[in-house]
Amino acid sequence: MLHLLFGAEYLAERVSRNGKLISSAGVSAGIELGITLAGIIAGDSVGAAIELSMEYSPSPPYGGVAAAQASPELIDLVKSRLR
Repeated sequence: MLHLLFGAEYLAERVSRNGKLISSAGVSAGIELGITLAGIIAGDSVGAAIELSMEYSPSPPYGGVAAAQASPELIDLVKSRLR
């Protein structure tokens, strides 16, 4: 009903971005929102590094790279942030 009043439209996405507005649907999607925001604020490499360091995989915004498949640059970024 509220979508009729405010012009919102349903998107079947865990993290949704529309201009300056970003929202998520559900608890684990909130983690994805945080990772996505980190990437927006600090750069995609930082978002990917956070995701890798958490070993986050339900629906990873940066592809869910495992350490064995991560680039050396991404591994170095994670190591430097965890010191």
